[in-house]
Amino acid sequence: MKQLIDRFHYASQSPFGTLLLILFAILVVLGVSYTVLFLLRRKQDQLTAKNLFYFNHAEELIKEWIFEGEHRADFFGRETRACTKDGVYGRCLILPQELSTSETVGRFRQFASAKEGTRLAVFAPYLYKHDENPLFVIQGKVAKPSGQQLALLQSFMKDAAVSDAEKETLLMELAKALEQLHRLKDKDGISLYHGFILPRSCYIEKTDNGHSLVVADLGLAYTLGPDGMYQRLQLLKNAKLPIEKYTGNALIQQIALLAPEQKDPERFACVGSPRIIIPLLRFLSYSSPGASITRSIGRKCLKGGISFFSNAYKMILVSVLSLSMTSKSGWRILNCI
Repeated sequence: MKQLIDRFHYASQSPFGTLLLILFAILVVLGVSYTVLFLLRRKQDQLTAKNLFYFNHAEELIKEWIFEGEHRADFFGRETRACTKDGVYGRCLILPQELSTSETVGRFRQFASAKEGTRLAVFAPYLYKHDENPLFVIQGKVAKPSGQQLALLQSFMKDAAVSDAEKETLLMELAKALEQLHRLKDKDGISLYHGFILPRSCYIEKTDNGHSLVVADLGLAYTLGPDGMYQRLQLLKNAKLPIEKYTGNALIQQIALLAPEQKDPERFACVGSPRIIIPLLRFLSYSSPGASITRSIGRKCLKGGISFFSNAYKMILVSVLSLSMTSKSGWRILNCI
């Protein structure tokens, strides 16, 4: 062994030996890098491999949608940036085979039908197709004409250069939009909950008159149902969901903002309550630097008088007051309004 070490030491002192050592070090670095990248993409590859023929079949059915960039494993399935034949950019989502059943397709169509019958202007439009069970949706208006994704409302709220008045207006707009969504009912009058609107679902679009709110919601929480959503959340929490590591970690952080009703299958029926938007509105209020926006929103909520309080105003008032009060105080205020 000593002779072998001595020979290695002698060889490394020659120019040729030094070159070999450098090449060996490069190979080690490349090998480690490949292993790390492989582990990061393993879950996405699992999703693709498991649903390979299914995804290929889906793509054959939507040839008029042009895919751009790489496919990405997300919470509800495979997501890809896409463009319609009319030049509208958006995100194309294909549910994996185990989620795309006749029951889920039926529930999705039920939600879409109810949503189309309302005037929810801030909600991003979407197109969908299905062939028996395969379900694929393209979410529009979340990207610029260039294909670049719109800015998130969360980032907009953190921008100190934006006035409190504009932030306040957008928060009010979001509260009212979510209240409208809570009013959705099917043809039999049964409420259709949304249940999965996170900060990553709220975008800002620049217009000639300033900025407007865009909320991306496909109704997939209702599509999967209480048990399906709970199982999906548990898989994510236990790192067993086939999803990109970065996307999964970001989602876990945002899912902490979900109301308790959305993380308990026995209470999931309560997600139709407007109470569940409190965590989202509180978080976005926290995102804004300074306290003037909270006081301003509180004054506007109170200005109309208690008899005119809508659920949206109740929710945003409680979320704002909760910034400086305990959550118990916030709930007491809600129960008194």
